[in-house]
Amino acid sequence: MIGADYMKRIGLTSEQITLLTDKMNRETRYRQLLIQEGISPKIADSVLKATKDVDTLDFSNEPLIREKIRAEWADFIIQKKGDERNERRR
Repeated sequence: MIGADYMKRIGLTSEQITLLTDKMNRETRYRQLLIQEGISPKIADSVLKATKDVDTLDFSNEPLIREKIRAEWADFIIQKKGDERNERRR
């Protein structure tokens, strides 16, 4: 991950550094949730690029975010044998 020292060296202001760091943290958290919900890490990167509202997600309501992920990206969730979600979808 790009550090604050590097951002200062390339001339970013403190406000820009804060905004960029927050954006990177949000994207990292959303990517982790995608993977935890069963989306392949390779596909998670593409899903992240296609997701327009990462900046507006309220991570304090994680169950709602997980529900949205399962609904919006269901076709990309890897089904594992014995997975409860797999059994419910049949």
